[in-house]
Amino acid sequence: MALPLLFSDAVMRQHTIRKAVSLEGVGLHSGKTVRVMLAPAPADSGIVFRVGERGDAIPAVPESVVDSHYATTIGKNGTRIQTIEHLMAAASGLGIDNLEVRVDGTELPAADGSAKPFVQMMLAAGRMPQSARLRPIRIPHPIGAGGNGRWIQIVPAETFRISYTLDNEHPVIGTQVLSWTPTEESFVAEYAPARTYGFLKDLGFLRKSGRALGGSLDNTIVIGKTATLNGLRYSDEFVRHKVLDLIGDLALLGGPIAGHVIARNAGHALNFELVVAIQRALGLALDNTIVIGKTATLNGLRYRDEFVRHKVLDLIGDLALLGGPIAGHVIARNAGHALNFELVVAIQRALGLDRRAALRAAAVSAVKEAAEALVPARRLATT
Repeated sequence: MALPLLFSDAVMRQHTIRKAVSLEGVGLHSGKTVRVMLAPAPADSGIVFRVGERGDAIPAVPESVVDSHYATTIGKNGTRIQTIEHLMAAASGLGIDNLEVRVDGTELPAADGSAKPFVQMMLAAGRMPQSARLRPIRIPHPIGAGGNGRWIQIVPAETFRISYTLDNEHPVIGTQVLSWTPTEESFVAEYAPARTYGFLKDLGFLRKSGRALGGSLDNTIVIGKTATLNGLRYSDEFVRHKVLDLIGDLALLGGPIAGHVIARNAGHALNFELVVAIQRALGLALDNTIVIGKTATLNGLRYRDEFVRHKVLDLIGDLALLGGPIAGHVIARNAGHALNFELVVAIQRALGLDRRAALRAAAVSAVKEAAEALVPARRLATT
Protein backbone atom coordinates (compact mmCIF):
# COMPACT_ATOMS: atom_id res chain seq x y z
CA MET A 1 0.00 0.00 0.00
CA ALA A 2 1.21 3.50 -0.79
CA LEU A 3 2.06 5.89 1.99
CA PRO A 4 -0.91 8.23 2.48
CA LEU A 5 1.32 11.20 1.73
CA LEU A 6 1.83 9.59 -1.67
CA PHE A 7 -0.72 11.14 -3.98
CA SER A 8 -3.01 9.06 -6.18
CA ASP A 9 -5.88 10.06 -8.41
CA ALA A 10 -7.72 6.92 -7.31
CA VAL A 11 -10.39 7.32 -4.64
CA MET A 12 -8.68 7.03 -1.25
CA ARG A 13 -10.61 6.51 1.96
CA GLN A 14 -9.73 7.66 5.44
CA HIS A 15 -8.77 5.14 8.14
CA THR A 16 -8.68 4.88 11.91
CA ILE A 17 -7.58 2.08 14.24
CA ARG A 18 -9.88 -0.77 15.36
CA LYS A 19 -9.17 -0.76 19.10
CA ALA A 20 -7.41 1.23 21.79
CA VAL A 21 -3.72 0.59 22.53
CA SER A 22 -1.23 2.17 24.91
CA LEU A 23 2.50 2.63 25.45
CA GLU A 24 4.50 3.78 28.48
CA GLY A 25 8.00 5.20 28.50
CA VAL A 26 10.28 8.11 29.31
CA GLY A 27 9.97 11.47 27.59
CA LEU A 28 13.14 12.39 25.68
CA HIS A 29 13.26 16.00 26.86
CA SER A 30 11.24 15.94 30.09
CA GLY A 31 12.82 12.78 31.46
CA LYS A 32 9.47 11.87 33.04
CA THR A 33 7.61 8.58 32.70
CA VAL A 34 4.55 9.12 30.52
CA ARG A 35 1.81 6.96 29.08
CA VAL A 36 0.07 7.47 25.76
CA MET A 37 -3.15 5.81 24.66
CA LEU A 38 -4.41 5.69 21.08
CA ALA A 39 -8.13 5.24 20.40
CA PRO A 40 -10.33 5.10 17.27
CA ALA A 41 -11.77 8.40 16.06
CA PRO A 42 -14.60 9.34 13.65
CA ALA A 43 -14.02 10.20 10.00
CA ASP A 44 -12.85 13.77 9.35
CA SER A 45 -11.82 14.24 12.97
CA GLY A 46 -8.10 14.09 12.24
CA ILE A 47 -5.43 13.30 14.81
CA VAL A 48 -6.39 15.00 18.07
CA PHE A 49 -4.30 15.07 21.23
CA ARG A 50 -5.49 15.51 24.83
CA VAL A 51 -3.73 15.62 28.17
CA GLY A 52 -5.70 13.26 30.39
CA GLU A 53 -9.32 12.24 29.97
CA ARG A 54 -10.86 15.71 29.99
CA GLY A 55 -8.11 17.94 28.63
CA ASP A 56 -8.69 20.39 25.79
CA ALA A 57 -8.67 18.85 22.34
CA ILE A 58 -5.49 19.89 20.53
CA PRO A 59 -5.74 19.02 16.83
CA ALA A 60 -2.52 18.10 15.05
CA VAL A 61 -2.67 20.99 12.59
CA PRO A 62 -0.20 23.80 11.84
CA GLU A 63 -2.22 26.31 13.86
CA SER A 64 -1.61 24.23 17.01
CA VAL A 65 2.20 24.28 16.73
CA VAL A 66 3.76 26.41 19.46
CA ASP A 67 7.42 25.33 19.15
CA SER A 68 9.46 23.61 16.45
CA HIS A 69 12.97 23.70 17.90
CA TYR A 70 14.52 20.30 18.68
CA ALA A 71 11.02 18.73 18.45
CA THR A 72 7.49 19.57 17.28
CA THR A 73 5.29 20.82 20.11
CA ILE A 74 1.57 21.59 19.92
CA GLY A 75 -0.52 23.41 22.48
CA LYS A 76 -3.75 25.15 23.43
CA ASN A 77 -4.78 27.35 26.37
CA GLY A 78 -1.44 26.89 28.10
CA THR A 79 -1.34 23.09 27.69
CA ARG A 80 1.57 21.70 25.65
CA ILE A 81 2.39 18.29 24.24
CA GLN A 82 5.96 17.84 23.07
CA THR A 83 7.69 15.52 20.58
CA ILE A 84 4.69 14.44 18.49
CA GLU A 85 6.62 13.92 15.23
CA HIS A 86 7.37 10.20 15.53
CA LEU A 87 3.75 9.29 16.29
CA MET A 88 2.60 11.54 13.44
CA ALA A 89 5.06 9.87 11.07
CA ALA A 90 3.87 6.41 12.12
CA ALA A 91 0.22 7.34 11.55
CA SER A 92 1.04 8.82 8.16
CA GLY A 93 3.15 5.85 7.14
CA LEU A 94 0.36 3.39 8.00
CA GLY A 95 -2.46 5.49 6.57
CA ILE A 96 -4.12 6.31 9.90
CA ASP A 97 -5.97 9.60 9.36
CA ASN A 98 -8.24 9.83 12.39
CA LEU A 99 -6.97 9.12 15.86
CA GLU A 100 -7.53 10.18 19.46
CA VAL A 101 -4.28 10.48 21.39
CA ARG A 102 -4.43 10.78 25.17
CA VAL A 103 -1.24 11.57 27.07
CA ASP A 104 -0.89 11.64 30.84
CA GLY A 105 2.01 14.10 30.67
CA THR A 106 3.37 16.89 28.50
CA GLU A 107 5.45 14.74 26.14
CA LEU A 108 5.12 11.48 24.25
CA PRO A 109 7.33 8.55 25.25
CA ALA A 110 10.66 8.50 23.42
CA ALA A 111 10.54 4.68 23.31
CA ASP A 112 13.62 3.67 21.29
CA GLY A 113 14.01 7.10 19.65
CA SER A 114 12.28 6.11 16.40
CA ALA A 115 8.77 5.68 15.04
CA LYS A 116 8.99 1.88 15.15
CA PRO A 117 7.25 1.42 18.56
CA PHE A 118 4.35 3.63 17.40
CA VAL A 119 4.11 1.64 14.16
CA GLN A 120 3.94 -1.56 16.21
CA MET A 121 1.20 -0.07 18.39
CA MET A 122 -0.94 0.85 15.40
CA LEU A 123 -0.40 -2.47 13.67
CA ALA A 124 -1.49 -4.22 16.86
CA ALA A 125 -4.61 -2.05 16.98
CA GLY A 126 -5.52 -2.84 13.38
CA ARG A 127 -6.62 -0.46 10.66
CA MET A 128 -10.27 0.24 9.86
CA PRO A 129 -11.46 1.96 6.65
CA GLN A 130 -13.98 4.80 6.88
CA SER A 131 -16.45 6.21 4.38
CA ALA A 132 -14.92 9.70 4.12
CA ARG A 133 -12.44 10.45 1.37
CA LEU A 134 -8.93 11.77 1.83
CA ARG A 135 -8.33 15.37 0.76
CA PRO A 136 -5.32 15.51 -1.57
CA ILE A 137 -2.91 18.44 -1.68
CA ARG A 138 -1.52 19.39 -5.09
CA ILE A 139 1.51 21.65 -5.10
CA PRO A 140 0.86 24.41 -7.68
CA HIS A 141 4.41 25.80 -7.99
CA PRO A 142 7.78 25.59 -6.20
CA ILE A 143 7.52 26.53 -2.52
CA GLY A 144 10.48 26.82 -0.19
CA ALA A 145 12.04 28.03 3.04
CA GLY A 146 15.54 28.64 4.36
CA GLY A 147 18.72 29.48 2.49
CA ASN A 148 22.48 29.02 2.19
CA GLY A 149 23.38 25.60 3.58
CA ARG A 150 20.01 24.89 5.26
CA TRP A 151 16.91 24.88 3.12
CA ILE A 152 13.86 22.91 2.05
CA GLN A 153 11.51 23.19 -0.91
CA ILE A 154 8.71 21.30 -2.61
CA VAL A 155 8.01 21.34 -6.35
CA PRO A 156 5.01 20.03 -8.32
CA ALA A 157 5.06 16.30 -9.11
CA GLU A 158 2.61 13.54 -9.90
CA THR A 159 3.60 11.55 -6.82
CA PHE A 160 5.12 12.22 -3.41
CA ARG A 161 8.90 11.98 -3.26
CA ILE A 162 11.66 13.08 -0.88
CA SER A 163 15.26 13.88 -1.84
CA TYR A 164 17.40 14.76 1.16
CA THR A 165 21.02 15.77 1.68
CA LEU A 166 22.53 15.82 5.15
CA ASP A 167 26.10 16.99 5.52
CA ASN A 168 28.02 17.49 8.73
CA GLU A 169 31.70 18.03 9.42
CA HIS A 170 31.68 15.30 12.06
CA PRO A 171 33.42 12.21 10.61
CA VAL A 172 30.70 9.86 11.85
CA ILE A 173 28.04 11.63 9.76
CA GLY A 174 29.82 13.22 6.80
CA THR A 175 27.58 13.62 3.75
CA GLN A 176 24.52 11.37 3.40
CA VAL A 177 22.15 11.60 0.42
CA LEU A 178 18.98 9.71 -0.46
CA SER A 179 15.97 9.98 -2.74
CA TRP A 180 12.84 7.99 -1.94
CA THR A 181 9.33 7.47 -3.24
CA PRO A 182 7.52 6.23 -0.12
CA THR A 183 5.53 3.04 0.17
CA GLU A 184 4.10 1.56 3.34
CA GLU A 185 6.43 -1.43 3.14
CA SER A 186 9.61 0.61 2.72
CA PHE A 187 8.51 3.08 5.41
CA VAL A 188 7.98 0.32 7.99
CA ALA A 189 11.19 -1.55 7.17
CA GLU A 190 13.62 1.19 6.20
CA TYR A 191 12.62 4.51 7.77
CA ALA A 192 10.39 4.04 10.82
CA PRO A 193 13.24 2.34 12.81
CA ALA A 194 15.69 5.24 12.22
CA ARG A 195 16.52 6.80 15.60
CA THR A 196 17.09 10.36 16.73
CA TYR A 197 20.70 11.31 17.34
CA GLY A 198 22.76 13.75 19.38
CA PHE A 199 26.37 14.64 20.13
CA LEU A 200 27.90 13.66 23.45
CA LYS A 201 29.64 17.06 23.62
CA ASP A 202 26.26 18.86 23.60
CA LEU A 203 24.63 16.83 26.35
CA GLY A 204 25.66 19.13 29.20
CA PHE A 205 24.35 22.26 27.50
CA LEU A 206 21.06 20.59 26.53
CA ARG A 207 20.38 19.37 30.05
CA LYS A 208 21.20 22.75 31.58
CA SER A 209 18.59 24.25 29.25
CA GLY A 210 16.00 21.64 30.28
CA ARG A 211 16.28 19.42 27.20
CA ALA A 212 17.34 15.80 26.68
CA LEU A 213 16.68 15.01 30.35
CA GLY A 214 15.43 11.57 29.31
CA GLY A 215 18.03 10.93 26.64
CA SER A 216 19.98 7.69 26.92
CA LEU A 217 21.70 5.02 24.86
CA ASP A 218 18.32 3.27 24.72
CA ASN A 219 16.56 6.06 22.81
CA THR A 220 19.26 8.12 21.10
CA ILE A 221 22.20 7.49 18.81
CA VAL A 222 24.98 9.12 20.85
CA ILE A 223 27.86 10.41 18.73
CA GLY A 224 31.27 10.59 20.36
CA LYS A 225 34.48 12.03 18.92
CA THR A 226 35.16 9.27 16.41
CA ALA A 227 32.24 6.83 16.60
CA THR A 228 28.74 6.29 17.94
CA LEU A 229 28.51 4.87 21.45
CA ASN A 230 25.66 2.49 20.61
CA GLY A 231 25.98 1.53 16.96
CA LEU A 232 23.78 2.11 13.92
CA ARG A 233 20.77 0.29 12.43
CA TYR A 234 21.64 1.59 8.94
CA SER A 235 24.85 3.07 7.56
CA ASP A 236 22.85 6.24 6.69
CA GLU A 237 20.58 6.21 9.73
CA PHE A 238 21.13 9.93 10.35
CA VAL A 239 19.60 11.09 7.07
CA ARG A 240 16.86 8.46 7.34
CA HIS A 241 15.84 9.95 10.67
CA LYS A 242 15.75 13.42 9.11
CA VAL A 243 13.33 12.05 6.51
CA LEU A 244 11.25 10.39 9.25
CA ASP A 245 10.91 13.71 11.09
CA LEU A 246 9.99 15.43 7.83
CA ILE A 247 7.18 12.95 7.18
CA GLY A 248 5.83 13.54 10.68
CA ASP A 249 5.89 17.31 10.27
CA LEU A 250 4.29 17.25 6.80
CA ALA A 251 1.48 15.14 8.25
CA LEU A 252 0.27 18.33 9.96
CA LEU A 253 -1.19 19.32 6.57
CA GLY A 254 -3.72 16.50 6.91
CA GLY A 255 -3.75 15.05 3.41
CA PRO A 256 -1.81 13.17 0.72
CA ILE A 257 0.66 15.38 -1.15
CA ALA A 258 1.51 15.52 -4.86
CA GLY A 259 4.97 17.05 -4.76
CA HIS A 260 8.71 16.41 -4.61
CA VAL A 261 10.38 17.60 -1.40
CA ILE A 262 14.05 18.51 -1.80
CA ALA A 263 15.95 19.40 1.37
CA ARG A 264 19.45 20.09 2.65
CA ASN A 265 20.21 20.08 6.38
CA ALA A 266 16.66 21.00 7.31
CA GLY A 267 15.11 20.30 10.71
CA HIS A 268 11.82 20.75 12.52
CA ALA A 269 11.90 24.55 12.29
CA LEU A 270 12.41 24.58 8.51
CA ASN A 271 9.96 21.70 8.05
CA PHE A 272 7.33 23.79 9.81
CA GLU A 273 8.18 26.86 7.73
CA LEU A 274 7.53 24.76 4.63
CA VAL A 275 4.20 23.54 6.02
CA VAL A 276 3.07 27.12 6.62
CA ALA A 277 4.34 28.23 3.20
CA ILE A 278 2.34 25.43 1.54
CA GLN A 279 -0.77 26.56 3.39
CA ARG A 280 -0.30 30.12 2.20
CA ALA A 281 0.47 29.14 -1.38
CA LEU A 282 -2.73 27.10 -1.58
CA GLY A 283 -4.82 29.93 -0.18
CA LEU A 284 -5.64 28.02 2.98
CA ALA A 285 -5.44 31.08 5.23
CA LEU A 286 -7.07 33.85 3.21
CA ASP A 287 -9.34 36.33 4.93
CA ASN A 288 -11.99 35.88 2.22
CA THR A 289 -12.36 32.12 2.73
CA ILE A 290 -13.61 29.97 5.58
CA VAL A 291 -10.85 27.38 5.90
CA ILE A 292 -12.13 24.05 7.25
CA GLY A 293 -9.64 21.81 9.02
CA LYS A 294 -10.28 18.30 10.26
CA THR A 295 -11.89 19.35 13.53
CA ALA A 296 -12.70 23.06 13.23
CA THR A 297 -12.51 26.11 10.99
CA LEU A 298 -9.09 27.74 11.06
CA ASN A 299 -10.40 31.30 10.94
CA GLY A 300 -13.73 31.27 12.75
CA LEU A 301 -17.32 31.93 11.65
CA ARG A 302 -19.41 35.09 11.34
CA TYR A 303 -22.58 33.07 11.95
CA ARG A 304 -23.10 29.61 13.40
CA ASP A 305 -24.82 28.65 10.13
CA GLU A 306 -22.53 30.61 7.78
CA PHE A 307 -22.10 27.61 5.52
CA VAL A 308 -25.78 27.36 4.59
CA ARG A 309 -26.08 31.15 4.41
CA HIS A 310 -23.39 31.18 1.73
CA LYS A 311 -25.28 28.50 -0.20
CA VAL A 312 -28.38 30.74 -0.06
CA LEU A 313 -26.32 33.72 -1.21
CA ASP A 314 -25.07 31.75 -4.24
CA LEU A 315 -28.64 30.65 -5.00
CA ILE A 316 -29.91 34.25 -4.99
CA GLY A 317 -27.18 35.24 -7.41
CA ASP A 318 -27.98 32.38 -9.77
CA LEU A 319 -31.76 33.01 -9.69
CA ALA A 320 -31.07 36.62 -10.69
CA LEU A 321 -30.32 35.27 -14.17
CA LEU A 322 -34.09 35.07 -14.68
CA GLY A 323 -34.18 38.87 -14.81
CA GLY A 324 -37.03 39.63 -12.42
CA PRO A 325 -38.41 39.26 -8.89
CA ILE A 326 -39.77 35.81 -8.09
CA ALA A 327 -42.96 34.82 -6.25
CA GLY A 328 -42.18 31.27 -5.13
CA HIS A 329 -40.72 29.09 -2.38
CA VAL A 330 -37.35 27.54 -3.24
CA ILE A 331 -36.61 24.34 -1.33
CA ALA A 332 -33.15 22.80 -1.75
CA ARG A 333 -30.87 20.15 -0.28
CA ASN A 334 -27.10 20.19 -0.91
CA ALA A 335 -27.51 22.06 -4.18
CA GLY A 336 -24.77 24.08 -5.87
CA HIS A 337 -24.28 26.28 -8.91
CA ALA A 338 -24.93 23.46 -11.39
CA LEU A 339 -28.30 22.51 -9.87
CA ASN A 340 -29.20 26.17 -9.38
CA PHE A 341 -28.74 26.74 -13.10
CA GLU A 342 -30.78 23.64 -13.97
CA LEU A 343 -33.62 25.15 -11.92
CA VAL A 344 -33.26 28.51 -13.70
CA VAL A 345 -33.54 26.83 -17.11
CA ALA A 346 -36.52 24.75 -15.97
CA ILE A 347 -38.34 27.87 -14.74
CA GLN A 348 -37.68 29.61 -18.03
CA ARG A 349 -39.12 26.71 -19.98
CA ALA A 350 -42.17 26.35 -17.74
CA LEU A 351 -43.08 30.04 -17.99
CA GLY A 352 -41.83 30.78 -21.48
CA LEU A 353 -39.74 33.65 -20.15
CA ASP A 354 -37.23 35.62 -22.15
CA ARG A 355 -34.52 37.87 -20.78
CA ARG A 356 -36.13 41.25 -21.34
CA ALA A 357 -33.83 44.15 -20.66
CA ALA A 358 -36.66 46.12 -19.06
CA LEU A 359 -36.68 43.79 -16.06
CA ARG A 360 -32.94 43.81 -15.36
CA ALA A 361 -32.90 46.95 -13.21
CA ALA A 362 -35.74 45.61 -11.06
CA ALA A 363 -33.92 42.28 -10.68
CA VAL A 364 -30.76 43.94 -9.41
CA SER A 365 -32.76 45.87 -6.81
CA ALA A 366 -34.60 42.74 -5.68
CA VAL A 367 -31.37 40.75 -5.31
CA LYS A 368 -29.75 43.48 -3.23
CA GLU A 369 -32.70 43.66 -0.86
CA ALA A 370 -33.03 39.89 -0.48
CA ALA A 371 -29.31 39.34 0.10
CA GLU A 372 -28.67 42.26 2.44
CA ALA A 373 -28.50 40.06 5.57
CA LEU A 374 -26.39 37.44 3.83
CA VAL A 375 -23.67 39.51 2.14
CA PRO A 376 -21.05 38.94 4.87
CA ALA A 377 -21.09 35.19 4.22
CA ARG A 378 -17.86 33.92 2.70
CA ARG A 379 -16.93 31.10 0.39
CA LEU A 380 -15.64 27.81 1.78
CA ALA A 381 -12.40 25.93 1.43
CA THR A 382 -11.09 22.73 2.97
CA THR A 383 -7.59 21.78 3.96
